[in-house]
Amino acid sequence: MLKASCRRYARTLGLACTTLVAAPGCKACGSSSPGVDVGSETPLVISAGSSTERAPQVHDLELLPIAVALRSGPRVWMWVDGRSSAVAHPTDRVSWSSRGFEFTVNNGLTKVLAPGGSFYYRVAAGDASPTQPVSTLFDGDSDPPPGWSVEYVDGAGGKRVQAFLLGPEGRRVRLGLFLSQPDDAVWITGALPSEGQASPPLPETVRFRAGADGALLNDVPLGGEPLEWKSVSQDKLQQWVAAVQPFHNGGADLTAGMHASADLDRDGELETLLCISGRIRMLDPRCVLVDEVGSETRMYAVGLPWTADGGAPVGFTVDGAPYVFMGSPMDPSIGFVLRYYSAGWIAETVE
Repeated sequence: MLKASCRRYARTLGLACTTLVAAPGCKACGSSSPGVDVGSETPLVISAGSSTERAPQVHDLELLPIAVALRSGPRVWMWVDGRSSAVAHPTDRVSWSSRGFEFTVNNGLTKVLAPGGSFYYRVAAGDASPTQPVSTLFDGDSDPPPGWSVEYVDGAGGKRVQAFLLGPEGRRVRLGLFLSQPDDAVWITGALPSEGQASPPLPETVRFRAGADGALLNDVPLGGEPLEWKSVSQDKLQQWVAAVQPFHNGGADLTAGMHASADLDRDGELETLLCISGRIRMLDPRCVLVDEVGSETRMYAVGLPWTADGGAPVGFTVDGAPYVFMGSPMDPSIGFVLRYYSAGWIAETVE
């Protein structure tokens, strides 16, 4: 049942699902362990490891600045290394630059699907790289880089064609289901982020505690150190609250809920986690991470399930690497850990 709930939340929020192990008690915990109440009933301990080896995730592989676009009819399917799926959009609304695929979505904001797999809203473009319509890239099929290919197989009982991307280190990504083989396929090279340092998957020595009812405690895990949050200036906060108004779904304007800053990707600059109060559209995010990269302001949908009466995100570090934890208000036995993976942000499920 826990595994099923993990998959359900992963599908709903678009997160990676990592099933973790619960152990009844922590015999090694004593009064010298911070945050642990020692008594007749020791709290459950949730281990951030697994009894089996963790399968490698595509965003944790050695990422390359490779992208591929498939055109079928009026739409284009876009994939960049670091993503476990492709994104489809009308071809005439998509452009390309070294920063990735760019297009306007239904809420009026511009989204960028960047090499390395990050997917963000552009709040301010600054000195933007020159772009070109993605349609101009399709002047005939291009050869894939060595070790990469797109494979077409029958789907839907032979009535459709499935496209799979194959690449190094066991990459196999389903790109889409088509009425017939796509008209064109083009391979492109962009640019990976040059700043920042990844926070690796949490080691098994890090443990999240839960109460006797199985509810995860919204606290720094055992094996972690508290992360110091910085305040957000009112000027910046007003600017970013204005930027999220397209997520609005009627009623009063959206307002700032939880907000705090820290250097979450170790690039020497502060990133801001902003959670929004008010009615938002179904597919728009409740929490965003704002990152100023050069002259460009990026807003990432991070999928943390914040509510006004719920627990605040908990920042912590492990061996100097920063993470953010938040328990789910819908199912207290589930939580999420946000981390930077070298080219973007991923929230992984803890249970």
